Amino acid sequence: MHRDHLLNLHTFAVVAQEKNFSKAAVLLGSTQSAISHAMNRLEDRIGVRLLNRTTRSVSVTQAGTQLLKTLRPSLESIETVLAELESFRDIPSGLIRIASPEHATRQILVPALAQMLSSYPEISIEIDVTLQVKDIVEEQYDAGVCIGELLHKDMVALPIGPKMRMAVVGSPEYFARNESPVMPQDLKNHPCIGYRRPGTGTIYEWEFESESQTYRHKPDRALTVNELDTLIDFALSGAGLICVPDFHILDKLENNVLIQVLHNWSAPFEGYSLYYSTRRAPTQAFRILMDSLRL
Repeated sequence: MHRDHLLNLHTFAVVAQEKNFSKAAVLLGSTQSAISHAMNRLEDRIGVRLLNRTTRSVSVTQAGTQLLKTLRPSLESIETVLAELESFRDIPSGLIRIASPEHATRQILVPALAQMLSSYPEISIEIDVTLQVKDIVEEQYDAGVCIGELLHKDMVALPIGPKMRMAVVGSPEYFARNESPVMPQDLKNHPCIGYRRPGTGTIYEWEFESESQTYRHKPDRALTVNELDTLIDFALSGAGLICVPDFHILDKLENNVLIQVLHNWSAPFEGYSLYYSTRRAPTQAFRILMDSLRL
């Protein structure tokens, strides 16, 4: 097969993934014009349309979807072989793309990766700071970071952070007007502000656990937000109670601007993990990344 045909097939796979020429151009280090010409050449050679293009969107045709089913495993096999060959290099190198929430990025990735990159200057890291738990295979990331309980079942997880606890909190002004809940069931008498998880769109149900009991509480529908800082601002304003991971509010608890209740019902759970797929052999650079983040 002619070299250009292989390049065009790879380009098609990236465009089909991103459904956007400009994003594909960034990932491929090319231009939108070059991407468009490559797709035109590929479609002319095959004789069928692979992509539907408008000024606002790109979608994959039925023929394109069929091609992609065969193409993706082949491209992944090639990437695996290339990754295995990297072990023969004296100096680890390559790009690692990671999707990670802001808190994990700042508290875990920044200090660990800054030190790693100073020791391995040939390795490049690209971090997409996001609250969404990404499908890293579908979206072509090498790894993602999320709280352990949110992991997809087909992913390998490497714990990189300590265990966490959820905290139910309110402002001193709120508790000056309202009695503190003693049992989780008491929450039905309090305005509880909901948190809608970005990406999934589900509203987090508050979970409580003691030695012999478990309890789940659905927050009110009167007020729901999908951003943690805004959720905390509402609690600070005295609007009601919230339930958030305690690491987000440690400073506010220490300064007594928020007060925690139901301490004994807050069970620890798995903290942040680096997750990745077994469908790709880890490169030398990726193994160094895991060693740098390993607890």
